[in-house]
Amino acid sequence: MSNKPTPQFGRTKKAPPAPTRILAPRDLPAKGIHYHPNHLRKLWKKELFPKPFKLSAHRIAWSEEAIDKWIAEKLSAGVA
Repeated sequence: MSNKPTPQFGRTKKAPPAPTRILAPRDLPAKGIHYHPNHLRKLWKKELFPKPFKLSAHRIAWSEEAIDKWIAEKLSAGVA
């Protein structure tokens, strides 16, 4: 879906933004993040990695937007 305005009864209406994907820990390697869960936990507690949110009592996930932002910051800093 594009964000081009679409005419509707003489008015323009913007399309809603695309929904953010939710990434489970098993989805992180596809983004190039191959850290062990314990290492990820240490990083987010030191605020060096985005903190996940709880999906349920035993499941965590990250927004793809937060992970992409973290990757971009690492690339711009020349760390990755």
